[in-house]
Amino acid sequence: DQLNEIKLEKSFSIYKERFSNAGSSVFVFVGNFNQDTLQKYAEKYLGSLPSSHLRSRFEDLGINPPKGKVEKTIRMGQEPKSSVMLRWHMPFEYNRTNRNQINALNKLVNIRLREVLREEKSGVYGVSFISSPAHFPLQKLDQTIYFSCSPDNAEMLIQAALDVLKEIKEKDCDEKNLLKIKETAIRERESYLKENSFWLNVISSNQQNGENILELQEFNEWIQKLKTTDLRDFAGKYLHSENYGKFVLLPKQ
Repeated sequence: DQLNEIKLEKSFSIYKERFSNAGSSVFVFVGNFNQDTLQKYAEKYLGSLPSSHLRSRFEDLGINPPKGKVEKTIRMGQEPKSSVMLRWHMPFEYNRTNRNQINALNKLVNIRLREVLREEKSGVYGVSFISSPAHFPLQKLDQTIYFSCSPDNAEMLIQAALDVLKEIKEKDCDEKNLLKIKETAIRERESYLKENSFWLNVISSNQQNGENILELQEFNEWIQKLKTTDLRDFAGKYLHSENYGKFVLLPKQ
């Protein structure tokens, strides 16, 4: 029904409106190229694009998740499998320090969820905790735990996941997991530095967010200085439970 509501003329008019003014566009190129040759192409193909003084701005359409607690159970399909999604959202001050803290906390939560839900409970093949900070149009943080399991174990594993978050907020991270976090973060950064996609994202996001790209040089030192108490502090700062959604998919009875 939604696809049938799409009008080709409306879609094309949106396309023409968005590409009618390159004045607010920033073009980023990364990779192995000759700068003089690239400049000639940029002058020819980008310099000739239509441009005006008008600048695009983010607009808040007021599409926000509900406040408080929401629980939904849906019964569909015949396969004896349950899918679980737990979601939280909160306001967020979008800056590099807070994003680094989120990244470190994200690694700890994933480690503990795997240790408890997969290894101790033997209830899942895989479980993930994803943190998604956003800057525009509003600064906010969305966090999601997702896993699949037997329908008979869904509620038990949901409680186990919530207990993991409670534990991380109340207890210091142990030294073994802190070492894992540091080693993984540094290894990932070494790998990312070799990828064009990393630099494309870094350069464009720094420009968009008005950040200093040279701050990247401080990342390894910041990671190495992390202490077990820091992770508990991050958890208290970011693992809020006021706005919480529990969504469970079960097979039809």
